[in-house]
Amino acid sequence: MISKEKHPKSHILYASLKVEIKFVFFRLFLELICKCSRCSCIAHAIDGLEDIYEKIRKKSDFKILDKNLRALSKITKNTGTDVMLNMVVTKENYILMPLLIKYAKEINIKYMDFTLFNLASVTDIEQSYYTFYQSEDFQKTTKELEQTIKNTPEVLVTERNFKTDNSF
Repeated sequence: MISKEKHPKSHILYASLKVEIKFVFFRLFLELICKCSRCSCIAHAIDGLEDIYEKIRKKSDFKILDKNLRALSKITKNTGTDVMLNMVVTKENYILMPLLIKYAKEINIKYMDFTLFNLASVTDIEQSYYTFYQSEDFQKTTKELEQTIKNTPEVLVTERNFKTDNSF
């Protein structure tokens, strides 16, 4: 699925790179967009690595995603198009936040974004889920994340506001 949204400073392309066969055609499309400089950023969701990614993203294969993201990174290299990975932070994947920064660096992706899980989009989960974001384990991981960000200047984290006005 591909959708284009306007961003105050750029054009962002949101894309799904889960299916390998589709990527052949998608790759040609991306190369054309990057050469024409019509898209300044391509954003993709990555809610974990390997088995955690596959647990969260049902019927997905991390190896295919990894292959496609590496290809996307190469396609966009030296063009006016950046790539950004987006992670929705949950109880199941929070521990991977620092590792995702290192992964982004490894595959030459410049931007990473972290967003808290939005219960409004999943109505069968109790609001008490949010108390997790106040736990010692989560706080410890966010400190590790901050240190990893500091030690990995090649990856810019655009969003990681884990404190909100929603009383959690």
